[in-house]
Amino acid sequence: MSLLEVKDLKTYFYTDSGVAKAVDGVTFSLDKGKTLGIVGESGCGKSVTSLSIMRLVDPATGRNEGGSIVFDGQDLLTLPEKEMRKLRGNRISMIFQEPMTSLNPVFTIGDQISESLKLHKGLDKKAARDRAIELLELVGIPEAGKRVDEYPHQLSGGMRQRVMIAMALSGDPELLIADEPTTALDVTIQAQILQLLKDLQEKLHMSIIIITHDLGVIAEMADEVAVMYAGDIVEKAPTRALFDDPKHPYTIGLMNSIPDINDHVSRLRTLEGLVPSLYDMPSGCRFAPRCQFCCPECEAHRINLTTLPDGRQVRCRRFEA
Repeated sequence: MSLLEVKDLKTYFYTDSGVAKAVDGVTFSLDKGKTLGIVGESGCGKSVTSLSIMRLVDPATGRNEGGSIVFDGQDLLTLPEKEMRKLRGNRISMIFQEPMTSLNPVFTIGDQISESLKLHKGLDKKAARDRAIELLELVGIPEAGKRVDEYPHQLSGGMRQRVMIAMALSGDPELLIADEPTTALDVTIQAQILQLLKDLQEKLHMSIIIITHDLGVIAEMADEVAVMYAGDIVEKAPTRALFDDPKHPYTIGLMNSIPDINDHVSRLRTLEGLVPSLYDMPSGCRFAPRCQFCCPECEAHRINLTTLPDGRQVRCRRFEA
């Protein structure tokens, strides 16, 4: 059963340079207890998709221009802000990209976790502090009773990321969105954070959306993968199927760019060309200028997402019925 259904989501930004179509018709769903990975190059719309789900897009420049985000039967885009605040940080939580900029440097770790507990759970000061210590222990922070009174700058990068996870879990969320949760962490700490998320998901029965440009993280964490390019989802498939047999030319390019320890080459493979400007998208397939299979038909009209017999979805002319 789907916990989250996103249909034809469009989020545009209005700037002095024009209209940037950061998310332009994104559709996907996520079942309860499952993990969806969203992967793609920087600037493809991954983070804006997550901010749109949380309704945290800056209203000064960004607007929702269509679509729906249905969470447990409720369309989040039509909810009054007061009702959305009850969901945000409670039933839906998010781990943001950089913990050092997400945590307030002038408040202790305990104060920042307690604030959410007081707001969403109605706990008093002592009960909130005790629960904050329990959450720090849950995410594997040693000497939690001492760490709860420390400031963000006193913790390592891995510790700060664990604190962000503890804060996200404070509302007992049904959906956890992790935006680049391993950015700027060394490989050993990355593995620990990913294992922690998997253990917590199993223990708390959460659904997770993990957003990353790292295919290794996707292979480790996700049940299903949505590949994004220039504001669109170009392929969506079970993780194993996507890695074994990618269909879209962009996905194939991403897979081919992963270095192989047994492949002795003088130059690493790359995806030639540049991502199109969000202010001036191609009228047809957005990957056409970089695609080896491109033909005039690809550039003539927008390509639809086609469902293949095995259930995976691909946005490519070669698979259109």
